Amino acid sequence: MSTKFSKQELASAKWLELMANWHHGYPQPDEDVFGYLEGTYDLSEYCRECGTGLKQRAPFQMKGEPKWGRNGILQLNWTFDEYFVTPEVLVTVFEPHGVGYKEVLNTRETELKSVVQLVVEREINIVTEGLPAETCARCGRVKYLPVTRGPSPALAGEPAGHMVKTREYFGSGGSAHKGVLISQDLANALASENVRGASVRPVAEQ
Repeated sequence: MSTKFSKQELASAKWLELMANWHHGYPQPDEDVFGYLEGTYDLSEYCRECGTGLKQRAPFQMKGEPKWGRNGILQLNWTFDEYFVTPEVLVTVFEPHGVGYKEVLNTRETELKSVVQLVVEREINIVTEGLPAETCARCGRVKYLPVTRGPSPALAGEPAGHMVKTREYFGSGGSAHKGVLISQDLANALASENVRGASVRPVAEQ
């Protein structure tokens, strides 16, 4: 179940959560044994029980250049808080709004030409009151169940910049990710350039 928002609801929201419509492939190397974890992340604070604590230390790897078609933004399966775009979308939409990028490599560690990863360094807390949560028996961290109906949870402050992540994790079982939020200005830029591959839903006001 999900909620369909009106154009007015989307247009009046100061902040929106970015939601991937296109998941393309799996992070490499060795997808069958989750080899991308050691290849991409610092695992010193990672909990294998709940999936929290990953810190990226190296570029993501893909099998090859994405077959973009008419899309301009994507997510890889398993990495639900990272977004990848074409260089054209980076230059026309994200760089003017202060969003940086990292290169993406193939499994031979050669830089791919048609895709870059968006870098979202800023984080903000959300209002968690009333959100269903689970506490990891191994690490003690709290993770919130994904919000599938209604708006995204309200923010506990005013974000700096145009693209931020939540400090809180969402997910269930061994899967965990942070929410990725964009300003109304950035959402308008995506719409103006007709960038396909993602959609938005409003973030609730306090």
